[in-house]
Amino acid sequence: MLFKGRNFDPQQRVPLVITILSIGLAVTTLTNIILVEGQVNRNEYQHLHYGKFRAFLNHSLNVSSLLATLSVQDNMECVFECLRNNECFSFNFAIFQDVFSKQRVCHLLSEDKYKSPHRFVLSNQFHHYSISSSCESSPCNSGEACLPLYNENDYECDCPSGSSEKPCDKPATCKSIGVADKNLVLDSRIAASSIYSSNWRPYYGRFDETRGEGRWCPQTKTNRNDYLQVDMESVRFVCSVATQGTYSPYYSTSYKLRFSIDGVNWKIYKTYNKAKVFPVNTGTRGIVKHSLLSVLTVRYLRFYPVTFRNWPCLRVEIFAQK
Repeated sequence: MLFKGRNFDPQQRVPLVITILSIGLAVTTLTNIILVEGQVNRNEYQHLHYGKFRAFLNHSLNVSSLLATLSVQDNMECVFECLRNNECFSFNFAIFQDVFSKQRVCHLLSEDKYKSPHRFVLSNQFHHYSISSSCESSPCNSGEACLPLYNENDYECDCPSGSSEKPCDKPATCKSIGVADKNLVLDSRIAASSIYSSNWRPYYGRFDETRGEGRWCPQTKTNRNDYLQVDMESVRFVCSVATQGTYSPYYSTSYKLRFSIDGVNWKIYKTYNKAKVFPVNTGTRGIVKHSLLSVLTVRYLRFYPVTFRNWPCLRVEIFAQK
């Protein structure tokens, strides 16, 4: 199953991150859903909507023009209304209920706090919800507005017009480092904790590999410390990772990442203070790519299989800023 659901209790503390899916007229609330790329998607033809919203408690975005003012039961209803409106990118949700109707005010907004940071203020009446964005890490230079590209989980920097002394840097592009090409990433730079046999060597864990069995597999399927490691030769700014399936019935279905600059001291990749588990492809040759919420400054990257079908085998690729 791709997701787990839970019921929302309006008396509980407002969640900091909400991921939701709406299908047709049957609305489902989710706390975990596989989002490979993009933080929001609206599709009026297939009646499929999803979005990942981040809550900013006791804040509001004060704009003069509202898309809509609604009375709702809880914040989830406000989220759904925002997703159904193609012009909505954030909303203010009342902290307190109306005494008589027991409803709460929901203001749908066509702006977000990144495009209008001067309008984002403290509030004792509202919580503000905005679609999660790469702009949260303030990637642009001082004085440059960060413009979210929600469908691509990316951003652009709004460069000051007419500036010539200090031109605005273009957003870095996230490109493959070439793990799939043994001339770019040598066999000697791909290692593993163990191998099943010589037909499943570490450097067989590349995309479209034809040598051996065309993938890396560890010696056992019970050791949770097994990993596939890539040495990128120099420190890189890693922005995405990907895996490729095979037609074999032996493959991983999820993995974790550890990273290091020196190959000695390692850290686990986390999102929202929790070790991130990346969902992986099925047994087909399809590719599943995951954008990282924060760029990793690393030289070494390790892929640790978590769950698998029959055997925890992997084929991987790494993407870095260029």
